[in-house]
Amino acid sequence: LQKLIYKNLMLKTGGTVIPVPAGQQCGNFETAFYKEPITQNLILCKFVWGCIGRYSDPLNKRLAATIFDLLGYLAPFTVRAKMLLQLLWQEGTSWDDLLPVPVAAVWRNWKGELTNLAQVRFDRACIQCLLMEWVHMDLQGFSDASGSAYGAVVYLRLVHGNGKVEVRFLAAKSRVAMIKKLSLSRLELMAALLCARLITHVKREADLPIRSCFCWSDSSVALCWIRSDAQRWKPFVANRVREIQEVTSSDWWRHCPTQDNQADLASRGRPVSKLSDESLTQVATAGQGCVAKNEDRPRKDSREGGVGAPKTALIMTTSLKFDLWSVMEITRYGSYGKLIRVTAWCLRFISNARLPMETRGLSATETREAEKTWIRQVQVSAYGPGSHRRKDLQQFNPCLDEDGILRVGGRLTFAELPQETRNPILLPHGDEVVKLLIQHVHEQQLHA
Repeated sequence: LQKLIYKNLMLKTGGTVIPVPAGQQCGNFETAFYKEPITQNLILCKFVWGCIGRYSDPLNKRLAATIFDLLGYLAPFTVRAKMLLQLLWQEGTSWDDLLPVPVAAVWRNWKGELTNLAQVRFDRACIQCLLMEWVHMDLQGFSDASGSAYGAVVYLRLVHGNGKVEVRFLAAKSRVAMIKKLSLSRLELMAALLCARLITHVKREADLPIRSCFCWSDSSVALCWIRSDAQRWKPFVANRVREIQEVTSSDWWRHCPTQDNQADLASRGRPVSKLSDESLTQVATAGQGCVAKNEDRPRKDSREGGVGAPKTALIMTTSLKFDLWSVMEITRYGSYGKLIRVTAWCLRFISNARLPMETRGLSATETREAEKTWIRQVQVSAYGPGSHRRKDLQQFNPCLDEDGILRVGGRLTFAELPQETRNPILLPHGDEVVKLLIQHVHEQQLHA
């Protein structure tokens, strides 16, 4: 019989080493062997938690920090203490303060279960067979979340040469939910990130010939996020999806029913008494039959546009800033006046399309607006937008009037003359509309 027991924890403060008082010592962590020779019965080695049966008052938060559970064997039990610690933190309780009355009863109930930890034992050996007896190994990770906490667990799945499937517990992690209230889907995503980190760490440190890895979640929304482009989402979701995609492959992620999710215990918590009632081996490898047959289960198709994905819609709009050249052919009009009248009718139709039908002739305002529309169109086509800043036109000192028409500046700007005389409109030569305008003015002046 060989035991490794940490009986006296030592605390070094101020250069002096002093023993921790017996009432504040943590539970002993034991590695128990059976009486048979170790070389022949190493697979019978067990992890055993021996805890102090009586703790003296006052009750404080230090007690929850004394349980050593590096691999997460006791995650369903310790997560309950983490929830209480978060509650005490929100109330501003210090480490050595007495617990508030409403929490003290719940705390004593949890503390009373510490004596039952001595009944909890886990197999130390993960592979209880010769290396030549198995065919391949897989890692199976599960993630789950509740309103108070979230967790992840990783199993090792071995397939023997005779077809027998064996599942062994490797590690688990649990975290309390953020103080800021989050949706359950976001908590499921945080659990998936915890699972991705855990299974990647186990794969790297286990030094085993792992054939493949699988990550299971019962959240369709979280799976949809993981399988989509991270840039589509808001920063909270995008940052976590990006990290998951960096450390895992999207092919690893599968959907499992809620009742088959092995991380449920780590996210909701469970008393030690219920854990012992299910027996040690069943707790450590709970649901191994489900994991054993899950590898061949088809991956549930969470389409990128499914639940949780932003919906896209095609919206068609009509803009009044159309290109006149594309709807009106200049060569079809033999006079400038006809071109302006047709344009004015088109502009009236656009302006009054939703108004009651009314029959009337074109007004002078509509005619002038049609003329301005063509002038602006000609200037933009010839000089481009922002033409008043072009270097080749600076010799004309160009400026824009209130109608957006480019005019020539100069010394006559402040003269008491009409605007058409002080600032004539700048037009390009050779344009079809300009040719029609010149012909129109020539006819108005009786071919002068």
